[in-house]
Amino acid sequence: VAAAGSACLLASLGSTANLEGMRLRARGTSAVAFRPTAGRPALYLGVSDRRRNEPENPWLTKALHTSAASSGGGVPDWNALASEAEKTPTGLKLAEEYAERAKGGGSPHTDSTLRLFGASEKDVRVTLYRDRAGWCPYCQKVWIMLEEKKIPYRVSHINMRSYGPKPDWFLAKVPNGLLPAVELDGRLYTDSIAIMRLLDETFSDYKPAMIPSGQTQRIDALYRLERALFGAWCELMFRP
Repeated sequence: VAAAGSACLLASLGSTANLEGMRLRARGTSAVAFRPTAGRPALYLGVSDRRRNEPENPWLTKALHTSAASSGGGVPDWNALASEAEKTPTGLKLAEEYAERAKGGGSPHTDSTLRLFGASEKDVRVTLYRDRAGWCPYCQKVWIMLEEKKIPYRVSHINMRSYGPKPDWFLAKVPNGLLPAVELDGRLYTDSIAIMRLLDETFSDYKPAMIPSGQTQRIDALYRLERALFGAWCELMFRP
């Protein structure tokens, strides 16, 4: 992967069996790229840019020479490159963050599938169905609320229609396919505002409250304005 004359190495932090490899050469810059193929987080590490006389990355140079020698000077060994990448400070930090997210902890992240906030996984009552791309504002609202109130929840990532078909099992639950959707105690709910009100009422002991006391009328007016503005933006972007 090359941008502005610089090359990057993408190394999966998971199983290297899920990687495809390719050698790139762009504008005087040699690079080797890993392409994650199983939704794994990627690690981006710079490679030397000969045009700017930047020094070579020592761990990458060593890995390239080692793997090239072991393969008779042919295509480098991806396992060796991934192993070297994971030993860097950045690689170690990202691996730790990935492991923490897998356990339901760590900082908020769109790749998370479980958030516990110190609770037990068996006590999770909420599943959030949200967009896989991580930019849907209606999904973001519900996500932010869950995080702010620290309500334990699971996440299932679903394609928006602009990114591909939705799975049949999701359409069986939500025939119109709209996101976000929330499953609470086995019952399914849609519409972001209705979901947020439901969560606020169901988890009233979790602070802060979404609607301050005495502000219902003002909040409802702001909701209507937000919906109108976003609807107009969608019309402009998708139905010009």
